[in-house]
Parts: sequence; structure tokens; C-alpha cells
Amino acid sequence: MVEFQIGDTAFRAGKLSAFEQLDVVVALAPVLSGAADAIVRVFKSGGGLEGGVKALLDSEPSAVLEPLTKALAAMPRQDRMTVIMTALSKVEWARKGQQVGWARLTDPTGSHIMLNDVADSLPLMIQIVWRVLQPSLASFSAAPPAPGN
Repeated sequence: MVEFQIGDTAFRAGKLSAFEQLDVVVALAPVLSGAADAIVRVFKSGGGLEGGVKALLDSEPSAVLEPLTKALAAMPRQDRMTVIMTALSKVEWARKGQQVGWARLTDPTGSHIMLNDVADSLPLMIQIVWRVLQPSLASFSAAPPAPGN
């Protein structure tokens, strides 16, 4: 479980299953290949995924943003929705006020966002999706397990 805060709202997210990770990686394949040069530089930086992306964005934002933007624009809508809704379906948010506690961010089918603050804000939605997907995507850059493990 990953817990994080964006603004004054606390979120927590469960892990994606292996099959969900597969669906997301397949959907993101064109995006990842479109930004292959930038991705290679991120992993060669030695700062880990988040540190590498930050360093690359700080030094050469167009090296990341231009290929990613082009690849995302070419991505079929259904693939974009698969990535976003798969990630958001793993998230709960901390309710405040009269109904204190944790609530699912999506309906039980994972097809509708229940928190208007997220449904109405693409930047907030992308931040949440990134926080959910980051552990899964980072694990693809790790060394493969030793035989027998």
C-alpha cells in the first residue's frame, strides 16, 4: 500500500496485480517506445526512476515532454482509459467532515470516478495515476530475479 498526499487530500493505493500491470504496460508500449531515448537516459542516470525523470526534466524538458506528448496523442482512447482507470481503481481517499474515513476513488466497477475534485482536474488525476503506476513501472527496470527465485 502506497500512501501519499496531494494538496490537503490524503490518498492510499493498493498494488496492481500482475495482469493489471501487463495491461498497463501493453497500453503504454507506444508511449514508452516513443520516449525510448529519454527513458534510457533516465535509467542510466543512476538516480532511480523518479530522480532520473526529475533530472532529465530539469535539464532537457523537451527530451521527455515532446516524445511523450506525441506518443500520448497517438494512443487510442481505450488504451488511455485502461491505464488511467486501472490505476485509479486502486485508490482510496481520506474523507473529511461528517463522513470521516477512507472511500474508494472509483465506483466498484472501476469505471466512474467518485471524487469530483479528481474527475474535474487532469493535473490532479495524472499525479495520482503516476503515484500508483510508479512502483509497477519501476519494477520493470530492476534486474531480473536470479534463477530459482
